Amino acid sequence: MVDVDHLAIGAALRTARIRRRWRQVDVAQRAHSSQPFVSKLERGQLQKVRLGDLERVAGVLEVRLELRAWWRGGELDRLRAGHHSAMHEIVTSST
Repeated sequence: MVDVDHLAIGAALRTARIRRRWRQVDVAQRAHSSQPFVSKLERGQLQKVRLGDLERVAGVLEVRLELRAWWRGGELDRLRAGHHSAMHEIVTSST
């Protein structure tokens, strides 16, 4: 299940661009991309966009993106913490 608000990301990119008084082509040039690609992002059409390309455009606009991994309502963090503790025990007990 992917829970990404594509329209909100697109709107954030567009707002940041307009605030700078840049055209889409200005963003595209700075991000080594194309104006149609920037337009696509601003419309929230992110389904087939590579993460690196999105990050590059967002970076040019100083928009911070966050990608998080969740599993079963936060159990992933507890599992990782437990795994780390177990590894720490193994390392310290063998010295």
